[in-house]
Amino acid sequence: MTVMMLILLVQACISIPGARSFAVSSAATSSFSRIRLLSSAPDSSVQKAVGKSDTNSSTSSCDADSGRLARHTVSFQTTDQAESSLSFDAYGGETLRTAALRRNIASPHNGRANLINCRGLGTCGTCAVEIVEGIVDPPERNDVEEFRLNLPPHNLHNNTKLRLACQIQIRENITVLKRTGFWGQKSKLAVPSTPQRYFGELEYLMDTKSPPLEECIDDNNNADGKTGPT
Repeated sequence: MTVMMLILLVQACISIPGARSFAVSSAATSSFSRIRLLSSAPDSSVQKAVGKSDTNSSTSSCDADSGRLARHTVSFQTTDQAESSLSFDAYGGETLRTAALRRNIASPHNGRANLINCRGLGTCGTCAVEIVEGIVDPPERNDVEEFRLNLPPHNLHNNTKLRLACQIQIRENITVLKRTGFWGQKSKLAVPSTPQRYFGELEYLMDTKSPPLEECIDDNNNADGKTGPT
């Protein structure tokens, strides 16, 4: 747990200049409190707490007839041509980062960034991707994205197409493009990176948008979204 706290502190310091030090500090303090509570809770409680979302988000993601979460296909467009191995089903309302890490097929992080990242706070910028097909929520950058993606190294290439996977929610089938570089800031397509959940469920600690998987899920489909119709 100490390692997790240390990584969060380091990332907050190196990713954002003094302009957001207070906000990052407050968020980190709140997160550390959640870590202490979750560490003593059973696994089911951890998942429910981490997957908590607001009522409007969860409701809008559910199928009106079945009351279950809608399922959408996420496809990572990379240098690997085996598209089927880089596609997975995600539930409506999940953030792209959380959905990708849960399915363990394609990561929004490159290489060492799978370990060294802000765990969804939106300060490190290592989960930067392009959405080349489909619409996500919000359709335009939010304030966190706008701030981080206008800082180096992302702003050096003036890439207005980049989004942060930890900040966007899946609402329909989408195609994702990940570029090379520690922050995904370079021009070449990235080789697929396998997600690494070093801290288990705590990888989603900062995600308050994704719906809890216990609700609105078809009993015939498992929670990782790898099986069942899209």
